[in-house]
Amino acid sequence: FPRGSQEGGPRAATDAPARRSVPPPAAMLACCGRSPLSEPRLDAVAVEPMGRSRHQLAEPAPRSPSVPAGSEVARLLALHAERISEMRDFVKKHPRYDIDVHDDLHLLRFLLSHRLRPAAAARAMAAALEWRAAEGIDEASRRIAAGDLTQKDFVGHAMVFPHLPMHVLVTAEGQPVLFVSLAETDFAALMQQAGALEAYCKYHYLLTEMCALLCDRATRRTGRLV
Repeated sequence: FPRGSQEGGPRAATDAPARRSVPPPAAMLACCGRSPLSEPRLDAVAVEPMGRSRHQLAEPAPRSPSVPAGSEVARLLALHAERISEMRDFVKKHPRYDIDVHDDLHLLRFLLSHRLRPAAAARAMAAALEWRAAEGIDEASRRIAAGDLTQKDFVGHAMVFPHLPMHVLVTAEGQPVLFVSLAETDFAALMQQAGALEAYCKYHYLLTEMCALLCDRATRRTGRLV
């Protein structure tokens, strides 16, 4: 899933191929069987400004991200507020733009990934919105966040996981780590199966989305861009 991000994201960890089976670190939470995103999602509440006629529809204000005051993310949002607003003027025309989902932090990631150029960042976000809709990522993301869709339920899991075991782990700070057991990896055997490439891609899309949700949650809680 293409999400803009200047830095951070899931870190990769691999084990040496000395043993056939290496369990994930006990200090981390393996999410293959259940979702690590068990906290409720905070939804924005749009309030219509006072003084307007009930027949006059006002454009709702964008949701302000809840991040710790004085944090890295709070400073970035304040520093680039004008560019974020300019980018929003472009992207809000897109039919898949959702003011309750695509807040300033969401736009900031695209902006930082495109050298602070609002128009370029808006084009990239528009392309991402189209791709996510075509692949059904938004609906899957809502189910992952709600805990209704776990890694073992992902499309392609039954085909991919036996040959490419990947575990999404979570550190004490809430940052995801992708743990891959190289001793159990046989990519050649995976690709010999009919439809393996498509299954792998769809499986990896959802795995990446799970990691992105964890990064977003950690970013909002800590105020550090994860």
